[in-house]
Amino acid sequence: MPITEFVFPILKPETAQEALSAVYRESKPFLNFTGIQYRRVGHILRHNADDISSQYRFILNLEWDKPESFYHYYPDAPEFGAFMGAVIKYMAGKATPRLFEPKAQYGSSVAVVDRGVTQLLIAEKVGEKKGEVDGAWEKLVEALKKEGSGSETWSGWGLDNAEGTWTGLLGWKDQEEMDGVVGKGGVAEALRKVKEVVGVEEYVVKFQA
Repeated sequence: MPITEFVFPILKPETAQEALSAVYRESKPFLNFTGIQYRRVGHILRHNADDISSQYRFILNLEWDKPESFYHYYPDAPEFGAFMGAVIKYMAGKATPRLFEPKAQYGSSVAVVDRGVTQLLIAEKVGEKKGEVDGAWEKLVEALKKEGSGSETWSGWGLDNAEGTWTGLLGWKDQEEMDGVVGKGGVAEALRKVKEVVGVEEYVVKFQA
């Protein structure tokens, strides 16, 4: 079963735009790693409805065939060390990768992140509310289908250091389509209920291969 990895770098604001370009460039060799399925770098356009595109914050997104492939490289492999050596000057702190296993009905997340924009929802320390989160997410997916939105969906739960963390992804043609659909009654209400179960962080991201 494929494993989706997200890294949210902690950047020095004054060199964030350079950091985005550097990570995009220096992470390309990851595609040669054994077990890697895809690699994307995503420019964060919005965070919790605020336009932060000018801050050049970003997310590194990888997919692995299994967790063991990830741990073969992280954190001690020379290839990973070379990557960090090239980008560490842009970082203001250590960012820990988070691994997510897809829920049973999902597989690879690539179809979602390869849309025009991706709406990424993430909640930590869900605890006993796991069932509520899954239920609210399924109702959101149903509402999207009723609207005939054509959006791609994916959801998963964290592994290892990310255990207890949930993420849900919605892939859209563009921001205009996203805003139009999520503002409609049934979808808006379902999305609100997902966010109300636990403290959800919401990002709108444009990923690039």
